[in-house]
Order: sequence, then structure tokens, then C-alpha cells
Amino acid sequence: MDLVHLADLPARLLSAGQKRRTALARVLLAQAPLWLLDEPSLGLDTAAIALLGEAMAAHRARGGLIIATTHVPLPLESPATLALPGAMDSITGNILPETHWSLASEDEENRP
Repeated sequence: MDLVHLADLPARLLSAGQKRRTALARVLLAQAPLWLLDEPSLGLDTAAIALLGEAMAAHRARGGLIIATTHVPLPLESPATLALPGAMDSITGNILPETHWSLASEDEENRP
């Protein structure tokens, strides 16, 4: 997560984005098959979001599962989404109807 140059700094001196990258690095090091992430891109710059996307893609490629809450699109290929009633569509910005529930991506809907 591009943190080596900050290894000698106390955590209290890190920026919000650096603290977020540190937390994500801890997730990577734990090697858990399931990642539960709350707004993982919050406070990250463009380069760090790209690193996050690479880490999430690698985790999924190894068979890992990621459950993330977010208000912005994450750098993921073919994510499955669960849009809660009354939530805002992250692509159009429209409020979703009370009956909208989507749990499978288009690719997964056609799988047996």
C-alpha cells in the first residue's frame, strides 16, 4: 500500500489517507478469505484507490470474497451489488425505488 517510507512515523502523525492505507495493509496481511470493508476508498487519493483496486482484484482472483459498503463506485470488475431501498444509485445519482434489490451481477444471474 506504498507505506514503507512512513514506517518510522508514529501513527498519530499520519494523514487520514495514510491511516486508511495502513488499515487496508493490515487487512492484506491477515490473509482472511472474507474482507468486510466500510467505505474503503474514503480519504484515498487516486493512486491509493488504484492500489486498493489491485489488492481487491488479486484477493478475488484467489477466491476471496469482499463485502463493502460504499457511496462511490469501487475499482472492481463485475461487482455484485445489494442496493438498499431508498439508497442512491452511485452511477446515476437517482434515489432507488423502495422495491429495488439487486444482489447478483449480470454475469452471475445466468449461472446455474
